[in-house]
Amino acid sequence: MYATTRFGTTNQFPFAITRPNELVSVRLPNYALYELQGASMGGRDVDRISPASIVVRSDADVTVYASSRELLSTDAWLVLPVDALGTTHRVVTYASDVIANAFGFSTLYPSQFVLVATRDSTIVRLDFPVNRTSVQTGSSRSIRLDSGDVYMTQAFVSTSRRNDDLTGTLIQSNFPIAVLGAHERAQVPVFNTNASRDLLVEQLPAVDRWGQNFLVPMLPFAAGVVPPSDNDRALVRVVAHFNQTVISIDGQPVTTLSAGSAYTARLERGVVITSSQPVLVAIIDRSASRGVFPSGAIGDPSLMVVPPLEQYLNAYTCISIEPSDNSLTFDEHFFVVSGTRAALTSLRVDNQPVTDIFPFADPSFSYAVVRVPAGTHTLRSTEPFGVLAIGYGSAESYGYTGGMAFNRLRTPTVYLRLSDVKGLPGDQRSIALTVDSITFAADFFSARPRQLLGTVAYNTSLFVLDDGDNATISQTQASLPISIVLPDTILDGDTLALFDGTITLGNTVQDSSYLDAMSIVIDPQIDVTPTIVTTAGMISLDSVCLENGPRLFNPLVVARPPVIVWKGAVAHATAPSNDAPISVIVSDVLGRTCSATSGVGSVTTSVPGSGMFFIRAFSGNRATTLSVLVP
Repeated sequence: MYATTRFGTTNQFPFAITRPNELVSVRLPNYALYELQGASMGGRDVDRISPASIVVRSDADVTVYASSRELLSTDAWLVLPVDALGTTHRVVTYASDVIANAFGFSTLYPSQFVLVATRDSTIVRLDFPVNRTSVQTGSSRSIRLDSGDVYMTQAFVSTSRRNDDLTGTLIQSNFPIAVLGAHERAQVPVFNTNASRDLLVEQLPAVDRWGQNFLVPMLPFAAGVVPPSDNDRALVRVVAHFNQTVISIDGQPVTTLSAGSAYTARLERGVVITSSQPVLVAIIDRSASRGVFPSGAIGDPSLMVVPPLEQYLNAYTCISIEPSDNSLTFDEHFFVVSGTRAALTSLRVDNQPVTDIFPFADPSFSYAVVRVPAGTHTLRSTEPFGVLAIGYGSAESYGYTGGMAFNRLRTPTVYLRLSDVKGLPGDQRSIALTVDSITFAADFFSARPRQLLGTVAYNTSLFVLDDGDNATISQTQASLPISIVLPDTILDGDTLALFDGTITLGNTVQDSSYLDAMSIVIDPQIDVTPTIVTTAGMISLDSVCLENGPRLFNPLVVARPPVIVWKGAVAHATAPSNDAPISVIVSDVLGRTCSATSGVGSVTTSVPGSGMFFIRAFSGNRATTLSVLVP
């Protein structure tokens, strides 16, 4: 483990795991050197770039949990591996609060979040739901971070502006980053200033890992805790990334969210939450004590991300943390497991079945509360399930996601289109390759798209490129290889390429042009494979008259054709053999017949004095076309 102090000094802390499921704790001596200093410590590290980060590297897969421990203020979180990180995030946290004493001094408890960069030259854009933060004003900003840089933002808090909440903040970056939603010390719910508080922190999944189906269990009460009043409960928060996101609880729609907005409800029972579009769901546990202090009530607020059903796994190795070396911080540890009834029936925790199983309103789902000691535990089932890890102590708590798949559930999609072209034969036109739209654009650009490869296919008897591409008797479909260097920024409607050419009088009056075998060359270090969706264009002749004669161009004729020799105002056509019949038709560019002659072996016909014409010679099933321009 490599830990860098606030002052830029990096210290190494080697460790070894010698057997499967072994728990190894690595503790930082002189923790203050590594701790970001927020509002309660003078705000020295707020809205500024700090080097204070921790990097864990191992030669085999490991699970990492982190715990921030202070007296009466603890929380923990599941640390995501770098390959599970993303580039588009929304923050979930809770409302700020403040205590003002009789002497006019205030203690600030701000909503906050933290960013950690994984690569140099990471550009991050922040769009806040409020018009200022602790240090800076404005509802948006951009910052540049290098690998290992950390950036902490706290909400502005004052006695006149108490409850700003950074939930819903949009974070977009060109490279994957780690994002931790947090709160310096939250009272939950916010009722008054005389309640116990606790640190909130949870690492947040990127938007492309969000789901639409969630089982939100009722949290267990710690031993000896009197059930709270109906309005003093743990909370469930749902954050939307897309407009018009409909949220339903137990099958009943309860609200429609706009992008960045949140729905918050008291958690009075286990509920099934579904949404019309992907959302982030979190539980925030309640304050254990209200009223007179000090109090030894068990429990306090903690923040935990609820895994969606789409990210459930069949097995986990989880840790129930115990951050104190000298004494027990937590009196009780629990796993709260949610899944189908079959998943709970077959669930084994440390090879033992579970007994405390509770139903959701939807009878196909259940959740179990499993009391465990501190340490490492294995959970397995025949069907996928989700797990939350929870612990309670005297005015203390922790809560975090025990694990989930963190699969990318949404892939950036680039929609490309070829334009329609229409005109008279001889008209100069361009087929445009344009971008209709890009979904999950931040994830697309995080992959550092470099080049667009593929082919443009079109009917070359209708459209001849300026580079000299020509039709032949046996082939009228052209396939043009393309290699386009992509710019750093692509917007909806941008034109990526123009294919210039001339409309000609071809084998049909209308045919499509289309893109084939399209791919995008991306940064090989980025785990993003964009999907490409293409829309064909159409090449159309305008005002063409074919009369009732033979078609002016027939690509199916492949035998040796007649020979045409044109000079001045006369065209001479010779059949493949001396005794073969032959006919010659001279037409203008609109397909109208100017002259026609028939004979045996060879014929001669006149060509009008000026203009563009087509001389067509027929002999049996054989034909030749010659385009001429008479000055």
